[in-house]
Amino acid sequence: MKTQTKVAVILGIVCTSIVILFGLTIYYFQNKYSYIDFYKRLEARVSIAAKYNLEPDTLSAFNLKNLRNQHLEKLENEKEYVIELTPQTVLSKIAEQYKLPNHFLQAILESGKATEKQDNTFFAGAMHSKENNQFLVIVSAENYYTTHHLIFLRNMLVAGIISVILIVVSLSAYFSQQIFSPLKQIIEKVKQISTENIHLRLENKNHTNEISDLINTFNDRPPCFLADRPICFTVIIIRNR
Repeated sequence: MKTQTKVAVILGIVCTSIVILFGLTIYYFQNKYSYIDFYKRLEARVSIAAKYNLEPDTLSAFNLKNLRNQHLEKLENEKEYVIELTPQTVLSKIAEQYKLPNHFLQAILESGKATEKQDNTFFAGAMHSKENNQFLVIVSAENYYTTHHLIFLRNMLVAGIISVILIVVSLSAYFSQQIFSPLKQIIEKVKQISTENIHLRLENKNHTNEISDLINTFNDRPPCFLADRPICFTVIIIRNR
């Protein structure tokens, strides 16, 4: 592989890797934040649902439910569960009846509240009391942000990464060509120098970069080193003692 091609490939790989890593980082943290934000929404609805379902004051509960319906957006496929717990309650039957994850219900009983994700359905639940009775209050919904906004973000990142890769590849090829073009010109001119035109020198138009130093070094060599055949001779004097 030529040095010019190698430089272009390395530069393209490095820049492409950075862009891909940057895009994946954005997607990862945005995806993680969407889960946290959605769980907070569900937990707020659990608290509100517990108040208007288990509130002793019927009028206050009615008003609270109206406020919830008016000011809180309806989540996609949102469901609400208020389940009374009795000594005869069997969690596995409740899980089967309401199609809820059994380990999620167990986590609520152990910790007082819990969250869970099953496919694209998110759950949030908590224990609440009313007149010495225990209730499981659970709200579930599908995460619209994940199914729509994150998909849009993913498509935008993929399109952006592909565009940047194409730009990086083009620029890498262009700049590597610009960098090595003077070297190619020097090589072609050096090939033209032989014993017939050993006096020729390389033209130096730029006196500020490494290419200029290379040209000056070449031009400062003795003429015998510029020919295709060596014409310099070394004289060795041996003195007899």
